[in-house]
Amino acid sequence: LMWKTSTVGNGIAFVGNLKYDGREYSDIMLYSGAGEDDAGSAYPMWGTFPVDSNRITIPEAGGEITALKWIKNKVLQFRKHMLYIINVEDVLAPRMDGEHREMGVNGQYAVTEFPHGIAWVNNNGVYVYLADSGKVDSLTAGRIDVEDFQVGSPHDNTKIGYDDKAKMLIVTNSTKYDTAGYHYAYSFITDAWCTWDGNKAKAANVKTNFAIDHDGYLTGA
Repeated sequence: LMWKTSTVGNGIAFVGNLKYDGREYSDIMLYSGAGEDDAGSAYPMWGTFPVDSNRITIPEAGGEITALKWIKNKVLQFRKHMLYIINVEDVLAPRMDGEHREMGVNGQYAVTEFPHGIAWVNNNGVYVYLADSGKVDSLTAGRIDVEDFQVGSPHDNTKIGYDDKAKMLIVTNSTKYDTAGYHYAYSFITDAWCTWDGNKAKAANVKTNFAIDHDGYLTGA
């Protein structure tokens, strides 16, 4: 079993966009067994992904799963153009808590966590999901023109990260690393955006997802 994206919460792993036995299941999400025994088997299912039983599917949902994030018993399942919020408090009986059109992402690199929720970047701007309220909101609507915020092809590797030391979201793109005014930072302290050109050439070398290093700094490789 292979997968393109994953997330973990409450000791359960969720994987999406699968390849199994030579076939691709780009719109399927599986969850790991949580200690239950399969009928007729002496082996617990913990840590494995029963492909025939532990599926979470969304009827009539189109497009491949591009990213997954778990937060407070919810899985945010992103596709290219859709965001589905799935309540997995009882993973055996998941339920849909929300569907949001045009709020999908191109890949896991376009999604990040911050202390109060999840943030992501797509062709239309930057959005947040606030865990306490369960609301989705835009951080760029009315502030940054969509035309200025180019995320789509051929610049679809735009990535986002959260720097806790500065309390900022950082948005950059290695394709457009030399474009003045493209790279963005949002401050949760001032509730304001700015662009940054200093050190922009370094963005060209950040080929991985953003990550937090051992000193607590936002970094990439």
